[in-house]
Amino acid sequence: MCLSIKRTLALSGLLVGLLAHGTGAASEPVRKIVLVDPGGDDKGPGSYTYPTHTVYKPKSFDLRKLTVIDKGSNVEFRVEMGAHIGDPWRSKEWDGNGFSLQFVQIYIDTTAGRGFTKPLPGLGAARFAATQAWDKVVLISPQGKAKLSSELKYKARKMRADVIIPKSTRARGKKLIAVVNKRDLGGPPNKAWG
Repeated sequence: MCLSIKRTLALSGLLVGLLAHGTGAASEPVRKIVLVDPGGDDKGPGSYTYPTHTVYKPKSFDLRKLTVIDKGSNVEFRVEMGAHIGDPWRSKEWDGNGFSLQFVQIYIDTTAGRGFTKPLPGLGAARFAATQAWDKVVLISPQGKAKLSSELKYKARKMRADVIIPKSTRARGKKLIAVVNKRDLGGPPNKAWG
């Protein structure tokens, strides 16, 4: 079964933050979830601008689609942007994942009535409504696993158990692809995720 939902997804400066909105349906696993975002909305409320360095190309932060796919013991997250994903700062040289600019955080509400209302540190005054508090967050970062683990240990110790660092993260064309262990999510993709 495929669940397709159209939502406008949040863009904030250099960090793309995404909350997948559920349908309110009863708990029902699905093989695939697709969230589509219209192109050309990478200016946030209209006032956001791209950094002026030439590595920041138009549409680099224009989130177009999130696809979540059940792959047996793993779940694959594919984030599609409006432009080719580049690696201008050669991330592989610093144990990175093959891209340099985008850092996606996918906040998932797996259990109604519990979770965090604050995002990970560094997002200022952003808050989630109590009814949409998140239980798990998947990090799709240019930084490698060791660096992310170290940062979480010092900056988000109380949230660490609910932060998922993917088994693998890579860029391909306009997509960022992350593979996580389904067990870390607490189960397969689900219609009830919010």
